[in-house]
Amino acid sequence: MKKRIEWIDLVRAVGMLLIVVGHSLGQYTGTYLGKVIFAVHVPLFFVVSGYLYKQQATKVVVKKGFFNLLLPYMATSILLYIAYFNWHIFPHGFSQLTLSNRQFLLEVAAGLGTSTNYGHLFVPSIGAIWFLLAMFTADIIFNFIVKVQRQVKMRYLDVLLTLICCVIGFWTAKYISLPWAFNATLISQPFYLFGKYLRQNDLLEQGKAAWMFLGILLWLFSAYKGFFFINIGYAANPLWAMLGAMGGSYALMYLAMVVTRSGFKVKWLNLYGAFSIIALCFHLIDIKAITLSSVIFNNLNAHYGPVLATVGMSTYRILLTFAALLVVPKVPFIRSFYLHRKYPFKKIIS
Repeated sequence: MKKRIEWIDLVRAVGMLLIVVGHSLGQYTGTYLGKVIFAVHVPLFFVVSGYLYKQQATKVVVKKGFFNLLLPYMATSILLYIAYFNWHIFPHGFSQLTLSNRQFLLEVAAGLGTSTNYGHLFVPSIGAIWFLLAMFTADIIFNFIVKVQRQVKMRYLDVLLTLICCVIGFWTAKYISLPWAFNATLISQPFYLFGKYLRQNDLLEQGKAAWMFLGILLWLFSAYKGFFFINIGYAANPLWAMLGAMGGSYALMYLAMVVTRSGFKVKWLNLYGAFSIIALCFHLIDIKAITLSSVIFNNLNAHYGPVLATVGMSTYRILLTFAALLVVPKVPFIRSFYLHRKYPFKKIIS
């Protein structure tokens, strides 16, 4: 087992916390705070993946993606259905499945971040775990782009190819939401390349505080220009959205590296980052199948108003995801779906 990079876990934890809070803003989603969060919380993970990128054979990328991304997706879909199916056991704890079995299977197969219509066919959204499918295909495409770059040996060909993917992603999103959030897959390609360049040129290790502040300014200004919803390929201003996401990602990565190297450690944050995939998946189950967050919000809102109600719901959701990443690694078989590297199925069989 490779030794984990502490600052990578820290920045992943920050990204995951932003995702949970972003999904908990409710009536404040449309505010500037919502725009700031959505501008960077998902792109950050693509940039980090690019930073960690190492070229491999396509079959290796596919195999790793299957075990590390598709297995958690499938397991979460099954757990989600089980929660829906058993809602009557705890009628005030679980949401009832309002879709038919066919619609639920369609939802899982399509893997959309937002519900859409294909002509007369309505396809429900699977929710936050669209990201797992998008990253699976994004890893394969970026690995192919790097392979082409090295074979052709044409300078900046990788830049050109990733930009073409990005433009196609934004353009197609105006007309259709592609299955497996493929619009986001295409848009993510420059983020991978940006992360790769950061590592190749030591731009984080040799970075300066001034670059971090520039990244923050780009991030904040892009939010001022409007929303960036990468899951549906929408940006009020695509150019500023891309620059802002890169700038914000650089700033958060640089800060995580500086904080880690200073010796400051928050163990639970590192754990949250290391198991962020568990946090994402059980956050999705919480949003779609568990009713407690709405109960908490409604009670707090009735007594203390929407601000404290939003804070309370966000806190509950963070605590629930943290509880999941403490429990899941201790549950045989289930943990193999989410942490296959550490708990492969072959150990269970043997």
